[in-house]
Amino acid sequence: MKAIRSIKSIISLVDFLLGLILIGLDWSKNERLLMDRTLARMEREAQSTGARMAGLMQHCFRNNQPRAAELEMSYAALLPDLALGVVVDETGVVRFSTRLLWRNRLLSDTPIAPMASPELVSRASSDGLIERDDTHGRVVALYPFFASYDSDDLGMVAL
Repeated sequence: MKAIRSIKSIISLVDFLLGLILIGLDWSKNERLLMDRTLARMEREAQSTGARMAGLMQHCFRNNQPRAAELEMSYAALLPDLALGVVVDETGVVRFSTRLLWRNRLLSDTPIAPMASPELVSRASSDGLIERDDTHGRVVALYPFFASYDSDDLGMVAL
């Protein structure tokens, strides 16, 4: 009688532990899928926002319209997933930012500098560049634009 009770308790315990393991695996899979979907959505938003802002900033820089550029950055600051967005001129100085603290500073002094490394900036074409940082759950978008009518003066929108 004691052996039957022991076998029943072992089977119940194994069944309970197996259920916990399956629940844990399902939870981790769902978390991973949720993170992938979130990063994919952030990539799509960064692509559309970055391309639009690069075109607008090119127009604003060429026509010397700083008010329109400031207004666009204030609208970008309202995006819920945007931690920091900057517009850098051809000399590497942040001309406009979603946070006033980083305005008129070098790009290398901002928190976005490690993500906007020189090799990433050099790879950014007119189509822009979007990089995923899966370890921190971030997406970086770099979109160059022509700051003047000279073809050598490239500014950059970094989101």
